[in-house]
Amino acid sequence: MLFATVLLLGCNARVPADGETKGYCATTDPAVVVGNGESAHVALEDGDEVIMVDGPQGGWHVWYSFAAYNFGEIATFDLVGEDQTLGISVIDESVTQALVAGEDCAATAYGAFGYLPGDDTTTTDVDESPPAYLAGDTLLMRVTVTDFDDPSITATGEVAVTLVCDPADVSNYASCG
Repeated sequence: MLFATVLLLGCNARVPADGETKGYCATTDPAVVVGNGESAHVALEDGDEVIMVDGPQGGWHVWYSFAAYNFGEIATFDLVGEDQTLGISVIDESVTQALVAGEDCAATAYGAFGYLPGDDTTTTDVDESPPAYLAGDTLLMRVTVTDFDDPSITATGEVAVTLVCDPADVSNYASCG
């Protein structure tokens, strides 16, 4: 699991540098907003479409991103993806990383891979790749953040999205057309 970047901006995750309370900083309740993005966090809403990406090494993934509000400076992020159509877990990744919050009290991470099953790079049979059997399915994307403060804080965000083919791959898979 690789996170490309954590946005490094300024204030402590629970109390802004200027001492004012605003937005999520007004409470001590943590929050996680799930998103999709390779180079930036883009918040998702239920029903949004998420592209299945054909990686350069032959595997398939979806991009995860998230905004974590009101957490300590070090946290573990658990990324889970459940195919609601098939009733199976398809993604289960975890990483520990630093969090640095911006002026809105959000630490934002993006560029996380959620690897899809069927990433068999030894075959060229398109019927065995994720677009052949996952296109149109509902994926529940879940991110759970747990910090290392004392006491530790945990919060989960989730969103139900529709898996779609990359427009560049549509002609290669009957299920994408």
